[in-house]
Amino acid sequence: MSYKPDIVICALGTTQAIAGSKDGFRYVDYELPIAFGEAAYAAGVETYAIVTAMGASAQSRSFYYRTKGEVERDLQKIGFRSLTISRPSLIGGDRIEPRPIEEIALMAARILAPILPKRFHVNPAEMIAASLLDAAIAGKTGCHWIQAEDMH
Repeated sequence: MSYKPDIVICALGTTQAIAGSKDGFRYVDYELPIAFGEAAYAAGVETYAIVTAMGASAQSRSFYYRTKGEVERDLQKIGFRSLTISRPSLIGGDRIEPRPIEEIALMAARILAPILPKRFHVNPAEMIAASLLDAAIAGKTGCHWIQAEDMH
């Protein structure tokens, strides 16, 4: 007896510092999610959901945002009935590895929250996960984005 998953959620991600290089970063943030998506689609999965980043654009001059935009673009080409792309701002929550620059940015964003637009507020990991899961379960046809300001 075999089972086919209905939904696949991809929340892979790293930093260049942790990956050790741009190639390492691209492997985790682009190659793996695409391979995962292609394998899921080949297995009959119709709904795929992924976490990328606010500002993702395949045309970005920033390697980070360009990679995130390219994975979004190329996942759309696979053909899922339902694709949800979550674009959080800074992700709040516990980390296994230290990320000092991110910790400083999180602290600044929390202090400045009263004057920052909502899209720049910290997105708690739990809220990102909940909004992505809700959207994946709903499985609306087409490609849908969940923006940072909608994950609070």
